[in-house]
Amino acid sequence: MKAIKQIATICFTLSLVACTASPVQETQQSKAQGAPVVGEEQGEFETARQEAAKALKRANEAGHEWKNSGKFLKKADQAAKKGNYEKAMKLVEVARQEGELALHQSKQQAGAGPRLSQISAKIKLAENEIALAKAARKAANKVGHEWKNTGKFLKKAEQAADAMNYGKAAKLAKTARLEGELAQIQAVDQRNAGPRF
Repeated sequence: MKAIKQIATICFTLSLVACTASPVQETQQSKAQGAPVVGEEQGEFETARQEAAKALKRANEAGHEWKNSGKFLKKADQAAKKGNYEKAMKLVEVARQEGELALHQSKQQAGAGPRLSQISAKIKLAENEIALAKAARKAANKVGHEWKNTGKFLKKAEQAADAMNYGKAAKLAKTARLEGELAQIQAVDQRNAGPRF
């Protein structure tokens, strides 16, 4: 009877050992079943987060970081703290992609758009041409030889400048200036003109 009890105890102990898996065995079983392992997920998240942070830093250094990229990274951190690594990984991936896209966009748009100095130069050119046209018109008027359309060109040039179309304003003012200058030359050439008998 004693031997039967010992055999029963040994069988019971073996069955308990067989039923109780070690942590290593659990991890292997979880991997085999596709269930996530918390320590592994955390490591993957940390690696992905570092990559996303680098991408955002590069975008920031290029002066082109997108508005919500940092928010996605922050939300990913919050999800990871709660142990929701699936959501955290999705958010961190969005942040990384936004960082990379922002950097790409900064390179694509490096030379885009008018520069302030170019706009300033156009404004100055238009203003100078208008001032020169006014002076030429006044001089032509003084010698009594202003041409018919000079004032119209000058008025249109000022209207174009008011509408911030400085290229058009400069062209119209140049036309008015040339008319004023030519009118002065014509006045000198025709000073002694008249019928000869």
